[in-house]
Order: sequence, then structure tokens, then C-alpha cells
Amino acid sequence: MPFLYVPMDQKPFFDQWLIALRSGQIKQVRDALCNGRGMCCLGVMSHIVNPFGWTLASDREYRRHMDRSIMPRVEVRSAMFGRDDYEADNFIRKLAMMNDAGCTFAQIADYIENRVRFIPEGN
Repeated sequence: MPFLYVPMDQKPFFDQWLIALRSGQIKQVRDALCNGRGMCCLGVMSHIVNPFGWTLASDREYRRHMDRSIMPRVEVRSAMFGRDDYEADNFIRKLAMMNDAGCTFAQIADYIENRVRFIPEGN
């Protein structure tokens, strides 16, 4: 997979995300952004962008406000990647597959670190 180029001003979000994934303080779950037991890697990212954007759904899983899809497109993709496009979608799909296939948070953090490159704005 090629590099994902992200505006430099998004780096603080990524730094927080990698620290959280490697902290060992968040229980990892599969097939859900967040439930009563923990979060997936994308749930962690979503929580960093907006920690107050969760609501308990009827199926006992937490979902993001205003969006019933797996990832809130505007809120997370735009906030984390500085855009909402095909490359960002593919990167997020890869992370979801890694999480649900059993990769650890540490392995996912390593993948993110190896694939994301920060560029000055306007490039």
C-alpha cells in the first residue's frame, strides 16, 4: 500500500492516536467502534476527534451521533486526514480489516506510523 499523505496540521491528532493505541489502557474489541467492553482502533481515533460524540444504541453498542455508518465521514475523516477521499477511505478500510482480523493495537499503530507521511499545507 502506498503512503497516505496528510497535512502537517493533522499530526497532533495522529500523535494522540498512536499514544492511545500503544498505551495498553484501552481494551480492544472487534466488529464495533465502541461497546461496553472497549473500542476498535477507529473508535479510538473517533474518540480523540470528539470524546463526547457517543450515544448508546439499542443493540448495546455505542455509535457516533448523527451517523449510523461504521465511520462518521465528515467528523473523523476530514478531521484526521484533512480530506474525505478515496485514499483516506482505503486507509480506514485497511485499519478496520486489520483490527477485526486480530492485529493488536500496537501492530496497527506501527502500520499507521509506517504508512502516513505529513506534508506542509498547500502541497
